[in-house]
Amino acid sequence: MKKTIKRVVALAGIALNLTAFLIVLLVLVKGWNLRTPLKEGVALLSGVAEQALQRLEEGTVRLRAPLGKALVLLDQLDAACRNSAIALRE
Repeated sequence: MKKTIKRVVALAGIALNLTAFLIVLLVLVKGWNLRTPLKEGVALLSGVAEQALQRLEEGTVRLRAPLGKALVLLDQLDAACRNSAIALRE
């Protein structure tokens, strides 16, 4: 009787090991099949992010010239105000 129980337990253990192995193998195969769509998705997202960064950079380049001119005008206005304030004091 003990031998039969040991054999049944051993066979159950082998069956569980085989089942676990097949499940792991299935997960690996499915994971490998998912690799291509995931890779394409990551490439697509990185392309979208790169385009957004390029647009942002283009916008900052377009703003740089007007901001530079505005800073020059503000400096000139500041100098003119200081000169007129000095002239009024005298």
